[in-house]
Amino acid sequence: MVLASLLMGCAAGQPMPPTFSVAEGQYAAAFDAARRTLRDMRFELDRVDARRGIISTHRKHSAGLATPWDREQSSLSREWEDFANHQFRTVRIIFEPVGAAAPEQPASPTAPSPALIDLRGFVGPFTGTVIVVIERRSRPNRRIDTTSIRLSTFARDPINRGGTFTRPIARDEHLEGRLAARIQRRLAAPR
Repeated sequence: MVLASLLMGCAAGQPMPPTFSVAEGQYAAAFDAARRTLRDMRFELDRVDARRGIISTHRKHSAGLATPWDREQSSLSREWEDFANHQFRTVRIIFEPVGAAAPEQPASPTAPSPALIDLRGFVGPFTGTVIVVIERRSRPNRRIDTTSIRLSTFARDPINRGGTFTRPIARDEHLEGRLAARIQRRLAAPR
């Protein structure tokens, strides 16, 4: 187990960049490649908006070491964190035109705002950015007894009513880089 943890820790190394390049005229293929890559990783798609250049997913839960078929974790420490905590990952991929292909500011008040411009009409190069957020579900007000775990209790919160909440705790830079690299490889592969 110790040897495996050392090897996994070394294998994680520095994260790859979370971006990928899209050649001129390849926006539709890149958008489809990103969508298929997320599906292959078993993420459930939430928002798929080619017009605005955004793909996002619903939260995906993983139990780390208890679910060896999940491929989100990049190190043994991430596997352990997911096993010990109730954690989720959400992915957001954003496509943005590069340089001269970027939308211009409207010339008049009656022209459409840049937020309403359809990216499917641009033929220039794009950059895709992958953002992966790790969220942790918490149940506040647990009072752990030092003599026996079965004597632990929960405090009552009149505002939250003892419910749970989910909060973002970190970005998963390793998974961002891996997803970006997979999308880039899928784009480069002959059809």
